[in-house]
Amino acid sequence: LFAPIALELAEAILVEAEACGAVTHLRPWSRNVILRTLDRYPPDQLDNLPFIPAAIDERLTAAVLITSNLVQGSPPNPAQQERLPRFLQSVSRWKQSARNRGLRYLHVGLPHRGEFGQGYLSPEAGIDAFWRCMTADLEQIRRRGEHLLQIVRTEPELVIRGRNQTELRVSLDSAHAAVGDGIISEDDLRAGRSTEALPAGSFTALPVAGTGDGVFEADYTFSSGRHIPRVRVVLRQGRIVELDAGSDGDVIREQLAREAGDPDMLSSVSIGLNSGGPGPTGRPELDSVLAGVVTLDFGNNELLGGNVKSTFNLSLPAHGLTVRTRTRSLVVGGRLVLPKGPKRGPG
Repeated sequence: LFAPIALELAEAILVEAEACGAVTHLRPWSRNVILRTLDRYPPDQLDNLPFIPAAIDERLTAAVLITSNLVQGSPPNPAQQERLPRFLQSVSRWKQSARNRGLRYLHVGLPHRGEFGQGYLSPEAGIDAFWRCMTADLEQIRRRGEHLLQIVRTEPELVIRGRNQTELRVSLDSAHAAVGDGIISEDDLRAGRSTEALPAGSFTALPVAGTGDGVFEADYTFSSGRHIPRVRVVLRQGRIVELDAGSDGDVIREQLAREAGDPDMLSSVSIGLNSGGPGPTGRPELDSVLAGVVTLDFGNNELLGGNVKSTFNLSLPAHGLTVRTRTRSLVVGGRLVLPKGPKRGPG
């Protein structure tokens, strides 16, 4: 549980899981839990504090993380901020262990009415788009994703061009590329992929370390409970060296400077595959799965098999971009370039 708003869904999942014969365990994970933990334990104990008690962790066969972007209270105070990296290590150790064990891990991102509106979809249209994406054709998503995966395996160098003549060059690690279709199958586990997210519908890959040079302009981001439009970042070797978002740029820059780990490090590149509707919606996690949307994520990527650790994740979705490899286009003007199907005969 990442916030109190997630409790209702957690309880519903608990009832369903127990009705199927599972033994369930709720792990509150909120600002209140984190800050009270930092205040309660001395620094040396934080270094070895298990995120999930060992007696429970060794019996787990699956985990569901339910998150919300709903803002909870104020940032950590200076003393808490100083201790936060120590506690972050316990979370990182557990994530690495979950991946090494092949523990099925599903992330469900709950929408909140406050994320919509303000120049984006209305709350009613935004919630409707969320459910259309949740119930999308998974087979269509898989076909689209496999098409991109086959291309990237042979041509991993991407050129991402924006509407204002911006250009970003990045190489993708095809060994850490996957199609997010919302299902963790036995084939996925054999291939070392045990993490999924809902709503589903993205082709996601880790960048090759040290790559990511140029300029990327996002439609917006959602940070500290508010929309920040037109975010422009300059990357050098996969790290943000400049960030501009008009008068709101300081909000993001201060978070990047304050949070523990490497929140300014490019951690994944994704292309949306879901035909759930148009955007921008105002919710980055939803926009990132919409067909043809390109999203850069910065911060923690350990569950994807990466080694970027961070207490803050920045998601930057962009519509209307063009993405090319050396010889072919993947996205043109925000539209996926899909393989042509077989020609139909007369009639």
